[in-house]
Amino acid sequence: MEEDDGVEDGDLWSAVTRTITPLSGRPKPAVKEAPQKKTKKTKPLAKIVRPPSPPVAAKPPRPPADLSPGDLTAMDRRTADKFRRGQMAIEGVLDLHGHQQVRAHSELNAFISASAAGGKRCLLVVTGKGERQGVEKGWRGKGVLREAVPGWLNAPSNRAHVLSFCPAQPKDGGDGALYVLLKRNRDG
Repeated sequence: MEEDDGVEDGDLWSAVTRTITPLSGRPKPAVKEAPQKKTKKTKPLAKIVRPPSPPVAAKPPRPPADLSPGDLTAMDRRTADKFRRGQMAIEGVLDLHGHQQVRAHSELNAFISASAAGGKRCLLVVTGKGERQGVEKGWRGKGVLREAVPGWLNAPSNRAHVLSFCPAQPKDGGDGALYVLLKRNRDG
């Protein structure tokens, strides 16, 4: 094993033999001095001076990703199951039946904001199923509010408060209603 700390084997042996005492009756061995090695002086490396980098501007916070109905990944499994099954206590209900879009949108925004400020968590938003087209169309209908409300819940003003939403259970309106879970109010 070689040591690489600048000490040669000969130098080390000379240092050791200078400290020994011979056995009784024997002369001290002659110590050969190893020739001194000339060390090459190297110039220190020039310091590299780099211009200061421009300050990094703080990135604005990314808006949360849009939620899709039934996306329950933002909560633990137990809460998600209770929420999806309609087993959480509903703390506020907004019925938008018969409202025109502009009025429904402003009422939804006010409802979400007031509910969040009041510390409510689980809400029910009733949109209705829309007009029915009859048996020949399979009783299908297009609900304008039913299609618009998920987009409104994803609007930045509401998305700041909404954790998740999903279709309601039949007892609470089924496809014509949504459960909305608000984020916990951490301010107080």
